[in-house]
Parts: sequence; structure tokens; C-alpha cells
Amino acid sequence: FHVPPLWLSCTRLFFTAIILTVLALLRHPAACRDIWKDHRHVARLAAYGIFGLMACQSAYIMGISYSNAATTTVLQTLSLVFILLITCARVRRFPTKIETAALLLALFGTFLLAPGQLVISPAGLLWGLATAWAVVLYSMLPSKLLERYDRETVTALGMAFAAVTLNLLCRSWRYDVQLPLRGWLAVAAIVVLGSVVSFSLIMQSIVDIGPSKSSMLASSEPLSATVFSVLWLG
Repeated sequence: FHVPPLWLSCTRLFFTAIILTVLALLRHPAACRDIWKDHRHVARLAAYGIFGLMACQSAYIMGISYSNAATTTVLQTLSLVFILLITCARVRRFPTKIETAALLLALFGTFLLAPGQLVISPAGLLWGLATAWAVVLYSMLPSKLLERYDRETVTALGMAFAAVTLNLLCRSWRYDVQLPLRGWLAVAAIVVLGSVVSFSLIMQSIVDIGPSKSSMLASSEPLSATVFSVLWLG
């Protein structure tokens, strides 16, 4: 439908934030209120939303615009290396053999999915690495918050920070986008399946198994995208 990528990101974050915030207020009203009482929690929440969620969305789109989706996805996968090294440094240990093998297999598998499609430019490299670091931040920043608050509250309010910031920076109200019904249904699918469901599952996996293992499992995204593209688009 040829919509502006930044408009799509703004719209996606805006409606995702509304849906998740309404659900969090209905299910956890006390947590949604209490989290604002500690300025340190608010600061971490804002950092998670702006430098994690919003930065990941924006940097990924910019990376694609300066290179392509395959290159940006491969560079994004470097977040696995950063997360594993940071996790090991925090507990003062070396990566285990299983962690190292899983990391190498994840990186190798991602490169295999993009043969002949890698397009490296200085700007594309910069935005791809920025995407990787944004993934690190949205995987690790909410860990302390999740020890005290529920997943729904942290995800919803972090998304609210991301949506407000990106829409203000991009001045999304200036866009004049006209879409047919099929186009709006596609946007709705991106919001519900690509954001509400996916980010909720990612946050739950961080709660259950930690950011390092969660990010490794998330590296199957390129494979699933390829499979679904073949099945859906032929």
C-alpha cells in the first residue's frame, strides 16, 4: 500500500500502547498507579520505552531504508552477542559451552537465510548496529521492573512512553494516509499480532527464562518469517 514507514511505526506504537494500557488498567489498576510513586522506576520505564521499544522500531526501519531487511536483520542478531556478554559480565562468569554453541548456531542460521542479499553501507551498518543495541536495551532494562511489577503493566507503560515520544518527534499528525479497508485490516493485524501479542510474549519469556535465553529463542524470527512468507506469499 506504499505507506510512509515512520507513519506505520507511529500508528503501530500508538494503538498498541492504547490496547495494552487499557488491558493493564483493567487487570492491574494498583500496579499502574503504584509504579509512578518511585521516580527511579519511572526513569527506568521511560528508558525502556524510549531507548528500547521506540529505538528498536525506528532504527530497524531506518536500517532497511539504507540497506534492506536481510542486512538489518543480520545486524540485529548481533544483539545476542551483546546480551550474552553483558549477562556473563554481570555475574562474573564465562559463557557456558551450551550458550556459546547456541549463540554461534543462531548467528550462522541467520546468515544462511540471507545469501546474496546483504547490502552494507555506512549508514545501513550504523542503523543496523543501533537496532542491535536497542534490542539489548528492551531485553535487559525491564528486568528490575519485572521483579516488582507484572508484565502487563511494564509492557503497557513502556509502550506508552515509546508511542508518545515517537509521535511527537515525527509529528505523525502531519501525515495524510488514505487506505482501503484491506489496508486498515493489515494495519490492525500488525498492531494486534505484530505488537500486542509479540511484545507480550517476549516480556513473558524474559520473566520466565531471562533476557539471554529469550533473545536466543527470538533469533528464530528470520526463519519463521521466511517460512510464513513462502506459505503465505508463495
